[in-house]
Amino acid sequence: MKMLQIICDSGFESYLLENLEKNGIFHFTKIEKVLGKGKSSEPHMDDEVWPGYHVLYYIKLEEKDYERIKPILFQIKEKLRGKGFKVFVYEIFDEI
Repeated sequence: MKMLQIICDSGFESYLLENLEKNGIFHFTKIEKVLGKGKSSEPHMDDEVWPGYHVLYYIKLEEKDYERIKPILFQIKEKLRGKGFKVFVYEIFDEI
């Protein structure tokens, strides 16, 4: 089982959700107004100098669903290059 941690510029959140839902991903945990500075995008600090913020999603997937959605995530990353989109993938060994 996998856990996806998706960090996305809030301006592209609807695009992300639309693509996830089109591919059968409906369940997630969302954290709003995430601030930060990444290596491959402008800072998002929600202030006058660096306006905007990110949203953070955690999505638990079965292995087969992860393999199915992985190419979609790469397509989204390519489309949003430099605009604030990052996915981290964690292996879930146990769930309590």
